[in-house]
Amino acid sequence: MRGGSHFVMGHSHSVCEDYAASTDTFAALSDGCSVVKDEEGNRIDPHTDIGARLLVCAAMKLQKTDPGGLTAKIVVHGANDARRLLNLPEETLSATLLMLTDMKGYILAEICGDGAVAARVAGTSQWCISTVLYQSRPFYPRYLLSDHGVGDFQQSTGGLFTVNTTNPDGSECTQASSVRQRAWSTFQYETLRYDLVVAMSDGAFSFTQDGRSVTFDQTLAGRLLDFRRMKGDFMVRHLRGVLKELAQDGIVSQDDLSMIALYED
Repeated sequence: MRGGSHFVMGHSHSVCEDYAASTDTFAALSDGCSVVKDEEGNRIDPHTDIGARLLVCAAMKLQKTDPGGLTAKIVVHGANDARRLLNLPEETLSATLLMLTDMKGYILAEICGDGAVAARVAGTSQWCISTVLYQSRPFYPRYLLSDHGVGDFQQSTGGLFTVNTTNPDGSECTQASSVRQRAWSTFQYETLRYDLVVAMSDGAFSFTQDGRSVTFDQTLAGRLLDFRRMKGDFMVRHLRGVLKELAQDGIVSQDDLSMIALYED
């Protein structure tokens, strides 16, 4: 197994609020929220770029995940300890958390918040792509710090998120789930069938061309997932290269974009 990670600042940003890291068996990324408001509704800057790094560092210290969401709780409590030492507000942890883990036989992907995960069918160029989108703000792991975090989130946002999955044969399946039942998404990919699993932040949904939004469809996803060489720092080389190619066509990511991957070599 081989891991990779990289992150870049969006065209419209002055600070990169994404962060990513990886080993050969585990990878994590986090996307800090760009717009955060206090209880009175005033916009504040809690430095979510720092929160994203704290979450990823806490995840990398643990380097494991599970389908039940327990890992996210452990990670966010570890990040929260560091946040308190820095005397930063709890809103600093307003960031998503996406993790990939080699489970010896399959790769487990967990998405706490929004983003996408894609798995390549071994020996082909076919991808199974799942996107996770929320009606309102994403479910940030920091909501798990409260005893009633999931319930509070459901009450304040309406609590629905959608998982759209495009299968390798081109068929689509749409599923809506309530946070009364769960607040994150997990996916399992058997390594006998899938040789590369990639997770990316919602920057993948923020591309524009000539001032108009570019839909995250099979065409754009295919370009973002056009991996060619898997040696060395493959993700750094890939993400820089594909963004350069897209920019030549006038297609740029307005939001920060981070990607992580585990590859069955």
